[in-house]
Amino acid sequence: MVLNQTKDVIEKKIDCLRNYLACPLESVVAFPAYLCYDMERISPRFSTYVWLRERGAAKPTLSLSTLLACSDARFVRYFVDVHPEGPAMWEKIKNHSPSS
Repeated sequence: MVLNQTKDVIEKKIDCLRNYLACPLESVVAFPAYLCYDMERISPRFSTYVWLRERGAAKPTLSLSTLLACSDARFVRYFVDVHPEGPAMWEKIKNHSPSS
């Protein structure tokens, strides 16, 4: 729940959204549940998505819900596995992802 989070945590999530994915703040209006996800889920998925997008293996614009609301197995199947180096990169990103 958003009300249980510190100001710093919410700011970290907004910063990640705006500066890492270059999404407008309005994205949170479309998917307010974004603020309920922890950074352990957000960070590796965003990093993997950016990595895939830079290689042309992911659509340039995907909704927050598409990236976050699916299970890990579905995320791997629909995103990570589309690139031959995806599974190795996913594991590397997950193992180096900062905690919230």
